[in-house]
Amino acid sequence: MIRHFLARKSIITVTLAILVAAGCAETAPTRFYTLSKVDAPAAVPARAAESRLAVGVGPVSLPQYLDRPQVVRRAGPNRFELAGFDSWGEPLEDMFARVVAQNVSTLLGTDRVFVIPRRRLPELDYQVEVEVLRFDADVGGNAFLVARWEIFDGEGKQLRLEQTTLSEPVAEPVEGESYEPVIAAMSATLAAFSRQLTQAIQSMPPDRSFPGS
Repeated sequence: MIRHFLARKSIITVTLAILVAAGCAETAPTRFYTLSKVDAPAAVPARAAESRLAVGVGPVSLPQYLDRPQVVRRAGPNRFELAGFDSWGEPLEDMFARVVAQNVSTLLGTDRVFVIPRRRLPELDYQVEVEVLRFDADVGGNAFLVARWEIFDGEGKQLRLEQTTLSEPVAEPVEGESYEPVIAAMSATLAAFSRQLTQAIQSMPPDRSFPGS
């Protein structure tokens, strides 16, 4: 009888522990993140024609391992980790394209930068297509962006094909801190990538005829 009572008491104790753990898991807050864009430059671009450029950004494609709400970290050469309560505020592919477009718009000094696909597009001077091969941080404390990108003119002729590899150190997180340092480092790689795209567009032959020129 006593053995039966003790066994029943153990079952009740374990059950309560499971319920308490489940309750704690349900109440843990999920943190949502967005990539940050670059600040406006102190000086306006030197070439006045750049303010009249029309640039399309996209399509942008990301690898399937990033097609999920959770922030992904690389735990080793062949292993990923999904954050438990740290997620993106919107699909990462959409956010990546939008922030790149915002960055290029700011750096070029033109508001005529558009994310593709888009229902209505003006006549473009350039279009940038991006294939992202890697965009994450590792447990060693670095964020990485590896991307293959192409620039086309308004008639679809390829003007440039490049592959970019960028890394940025992640600020040492305090124990129990969120993924904010990781997202900040990823945003820094995206800013550097946007500057490369902007410089590539600025390096195109200047003898083009721009609308209104």
